[in-house]
Amino acid sequence: MDCIWKIYPPSLENIFRIVMKVNYKLQAESEFIEISNGENLERNNEKLRLESDAILDDGDTAERFVEFDANDNPYVQIWYHRQGDDEAGNSNF
Repeated sequence: MDCIWKIYPPSLENIFRIVMKVNYKLQAESEFIEISNGENLERNNEKLRLESDAILDDGDTAERFVEFDANDNPYVQIWYHRQGDDEAGNSNF
């Protein structure tokens, strides 16, 4: 399963940095969230990948701050991915 969101700031005229607070909980090993400044391409160096191994052992929600220069990118893209055969919390190999 893949879900993609694009978050556009109100206006780029006066925006120099984009700062986001991300609260997330990933339970399956095949889950991840990738946040990029602009389009999510291999050559885009401004991206962050959040994976289930960053979740504390107590299973609580993780928190991460993400900060990008606004530059010429009109949006921040968030991509959530989970392999189709995995149920959250149970990995099928």
